[in-house]
Amino acid sequence: MGSTTSVSSDTVLDGFIITAGDGLGTGHHGAGLQCNGSGEGRQCNPTLVDLMFCGNNGNYGGAIYVDASGSGTSSPTLDNVIFFGNHALTGEPSTATPMPAPAARSLRCDVPRQ
Repeated sequence: MGSTTSVSSDTVLDGFIITAGDGLGTGHHGAGLQCNGSGEGRQCNPTLVDLMFCGNNGNYGGAIYVDASGSGTSSPTLDNVIFFGNHALTGEPSTATPMPAPAARSLRCDVPRQ
């Protein structure tokens, strides 16, 4: 497995659409975005602003998969994010969170019934 860099709240994804992600293969999580902060000392806490996740299909978390297992942290901040038409085989269509990850912080988000 390759090395990874911690993602802090200073990392901002702003103003675009994430669509048609395919996370249906073995070991695939989060077809739109995998926020992987798993492992001691690792973090994935990006700020997501004015985004739309639509039409993503995954095994776990059709739109976003948040992982803070193994003493890591993963808690993205979502501000004005829309989820629509995402599908997951396991977990929620919009997000999946393995324990012990905290819930994402959401401000003004729209998750219509999918």
